[in-house]
Amino acid sequence: MDVVTLSVGAGLGVAASAALGRLREHRAAPQGAADLLNWGFVVDAGAPAVILQKDGSLLAGWRYRGPDLFAATPEELDALTRHANDALLPFSDNWMFHVDAIRRPAIPYSPDVFPDAVCQLIDDERRLAHEQETGRQFETTYTIVATYLPPSDTVARLASFFVQDVSHGLAPKGSARSGSDTVWDRVLGAYRTAVHTLQTRLGGRLVLEPLDADGLLTHLHECLTGLPQAVRTPLHGSYLDLVLADQELVSGFEPSIGRHAIRVVAIQGFPDRSQPGQLDILNSVGFPYRWSTRFIPLGTHEASRLIRRHQLQWF
Repeated sequence: MDVVTLSVGAGLGVAASAALGRLREHRAAPQGAADLLNWGFVVDAGAPAVILQKDGSLLAGWRYRGPDLFAATPEELDALTRHANDALLPFSDNWMFHVDAIRRPAIPYSPDVFPDAVCQLIDDERRLAHEQETGRQFETTYTIVATYLPPSDTVARLASFFVQDVSHGLAPKGSARSGSDTVWDRVLGAYRTAVHTLQTRLGGRLVLEPLDADGLLTHLHECLTGLPQAVRTPLHGSYLDLVLADQELVSGFEPSIGRHAIRVVAIQGFPDRSQPGQLDILNSVGFPYRWSTRFIPLGTHEASRLIRRHQLQWF
């Protein structure tokens, strides 16, 4: 091999390596907001819809509401707390829950026509009171998202089931039913059974509305960008991270996304005790916000293992 051929080959190798590094599947460092997101593809558009994430986990969500706290007694709130705790007990290792309370300006008062003058007069009084407080009326919606990460060996087997195809994006490998195909069907079926069980257990005290694909993507987009705009489900095989990351993300000491500034508030001290509905005061504030709570449950064995590991650091 002469020097020219060797030089050309080396140059092509460097160029190929650089081009490969720019591909989103081979990037060593994130180049945009989409690279920081875990959302992958919609694999079931039913209700609740299911999203397959990049790490192999599955995600589904519900919009929910509970009883009126102004009319509920302390005993009723305690019973609701016990019910929610018991409903989540079977979902321990490999599960994660995000609970979001999103407060936004209320929709305008809808015009209604009543069959009698008395009801119409009552509604006119309500409309007048609402219009006098224009810009100060807010409402809060509540959403819970359940994420499950299958064991690592199962994720590795599932990865062989998906391939990249130019015309279809994420697609099953081959037309014949393979072993990985069976594993995928079993994992997805087990997850759908689990989320149905969760919906049934929580539904005893809460009113739940399963989110379809459009509703789930709209919720995730609002959590990311703060924009309460509807999102339609993209074509099969489209990357959800690219679809939902439609606002510019700026990092540094003054981070922002789109036109929204991002600031971190650190809670230095927590109360020594809590009570059900303690944060209900947030439902009376006159500005939009999103209060997000992440809950990662641990099974008895895993919790004991972590406690023992921390105890080794004691003197």
